[in-house]
Amino acid sequence: MTDKNNIDHITDITPETVAKLLADLESLESFNTDVTQAGHELIAAQTRLHALLHNASDGVITLNPDGTAQSFNLAAQQIFGYSEGEIITSKISHLVPCPDWANDNVTDYLRSFISDRDSDDIPLVGVHKDGHEILLHVSLSEVVNEEVELFGDDFFDIDDAVADNAFDEPIVCFFHDVTSNKRIEKELESHKSAFDRMAGIIVRNADFSLYSVNGKMAEFMNMTVEELMADPELLSPFSHPETHFSDAMKTTLIKDEFWQGEVCFHTKLGELKWFSQSITTLKDDDAISQYHLILFDITERKHKEQETNARQSALDLTTSVSVTDADGKITYVNDKFCALTQYSREELLGQDHRVLNSGHHSEMFWKDMYGVASTGKPWRNKVCNKAKDGSIYWLDTTVIGFHNEQGDLERYVAIRTDITTQKILEQNLQYVVDEQTKELRAAAEVAHQAREEAEAANHAKSDFLANMSHELRTPMHSILSFSDFGLKQITKTPLEEKGIEKIERFFSNINESGKRLLGLLNDLLDLAKLEAGKMTYNFKKQDLRVTTEKILTEFSTKLIEKNVDVKFLSPKNTLAHYDHDKISQVIANLISNAIKFTEQGSEIRIVLENTDVIRDAGTGEKVSVLKFSIFDQGLGVPEGELEAIFDQFIQSSKTKTGAGGTGLGLAICKEIIEAHKGYIWAENNPEGGAEVSFIIHKS
Repeated sequence: MTDKNNIDHITDITPETVAKLLADLESLESFNTDVTQAGHELIAAQTRLHALLHNASDGVITLNPDGTAQSFNLAAQQIFGYSEGEIITSKISHLVPCPDWANDNVTDYLRSFISDRDSDDIPLVGVHKDGHEILLHVSLSEVVNEEVELFGDDFFDIDDAVADNAFDEPIVCFFHDVTSNKRIEKELESHKSAFDRMAGIIVRNADFSLYSVNGKMAEFMNMTVEELMADPELLSPFSHPETHFSDAMKTTLIKDEFWQGEVCFHTKLGELKWFSQSITTLKDDDAISQYHLILFDITERKHKEQETNARQSALDLTTSVSVTDADGKITYVNDKFCALTQYSREELLGQDHRVLNSGHHSEMFWKDMYGVASTGKPWRNKVCNKAKDGSIYWLDTTVIGFHNEQGDLERYVAIRTDITTQKILEQNLQYVVDEQTKELRAAAEVAHQAREEAEAANHAKSDFLANMSHELRTPMHSILSFSDFGLKQITKTPLEEKGIEKIERFFSNINESGKRLLGLLNDLLDLAKLEAGKMTYNFKKQDLRVTTEKILTEFSTKLIEKNVDVKFLSPKNTLAHYDHDKISQVIANLISNAIKFTEQGSEIRIVLENTDVIRDAGTGEKVSVLKFSIFDQGLGVPEGELEAIFDQFIQSSKTKTGAGGTGLGLAICKEIIEAHKGYIWAENNPEGGAEVSFIIHKS
């Protein structure tokens, strides 16, 4: 580049360039033609030399024999941090520290340093203005006996210089800052050393033949470097041909200049050792010259992976696993989960578990699950789900929430075991228990409560005899007494109107007592027939609501007398298969008891409803039934007597001394309902009173 004064600025300078310029100056000075022209050219050459040195990219310092600086170019100013004015005419031993023998004469020290160093790569140590050390590559140029000579790194000979009196001349010093390069070289060397301690390194030629192998790789293989270099086949991956130097690997390396995978080798001890292998290429003129293979031992990790995979495979065979995000969206399901739900993995991912909701559990059930699991504690329960085809299945389920390092809920993991078969067995068992309640209760009482049962039977017998004695004597006594009073009244003459009213009342009482006695005898006879299996039934499809309404009409007088209100709730379709007279007897008995035990001015509720019950727990087969329930507002029944009140001659302990009867009515009801292949039971209402219900088949 040339400025307005026609001065070239050359930023790249070498000792050869300086020598040429000095030679030009010498030639101009010796030129004897035109003195004036030669003088101008000499000045121009000197100016160009000065500009060249001043703007060179390397630091250039001209030193006098005593070590003082003649010039200090821009690059030198940048390298050392000093301005030209701070350096010119002064010694620069503070820039280039000298040993004691040099007496702060940098000129002498630099000549000695270049002469004595073993390699051109050995840097000179300089000092920056701020005090930090600088690593410098240095070369010298000197003028000797009015002729220019360059002293490069390989040509300077201090003995020749002394012989030629070169030390009496100024020198030009060229400095190149190599601090960063040397630091990088040192770091690379440290990295290589560290890498060699933990990674196996294999270097292969372009044809993939072995070039070198480091000690760590030999250690991995339980061999020496010499053994591996002598038999390169020892470094061929074992039993994994896809990890050899295949065409696919070559294509990848040519395209991406990098390949990564896993390989397995046979060690000297016969063990299999796994490595994570990375391959990079080195190129020379765009052609691959070498492959560098870096290997890390992952044998332990591989074994753990294999164990984990084996456990996962075993888990997948028996256990359903799913993972959702914090919002409940499914992010992972295993094969067992898909098999149970009959949905594919693609159909499930992104969905939530509502797609499997069977409707069996309440909203509070799921709120409890999320409430517990979101705290990080495991929630466990039995869950009923619905598969894609609509079938129901049961799962023993554990759900737990996991949080990230910030404490935020990150995901839920659910582990489930199929217990459908177990649930079916439980239902079958429950059905058997329900079917054989009477026999099992008797057996249990014989085994565990023999004494209590004997005492209860004795008390029942005594109570029955006392009750029957009372029930038989009371109406008979009334019949005899009122008939005797009537006879006496008739013998009186004349028969007054008042006497006629008395006779009418007597006959009414006689009629009432006779009916009562007849009812008791009918109950005894009915019970005897039922137990003997001689009761006949006439089953027909008929409306239970109509039957119930007729019986309520018969009890209307008693209801009015006791001021008891009846609420009757019924669906539209109440057809069932039953014997009209026998079921009417059951309903009449239940309504009579409800009126009897309900306080005056209270309410009785009667509810008919259609429902299903399981006929066969093994197959899940259901049967449609009609349920009759009557709710009174009486004393209720003690919890321990809810089943016993349907036994013969048994009354509730709360009604024995009150409005109770013989203890036959509910026993007869039970026999009739069971003859209809139905079921009758009693419960206590939370708000008070008792509820008696029975079911009969709709067809």
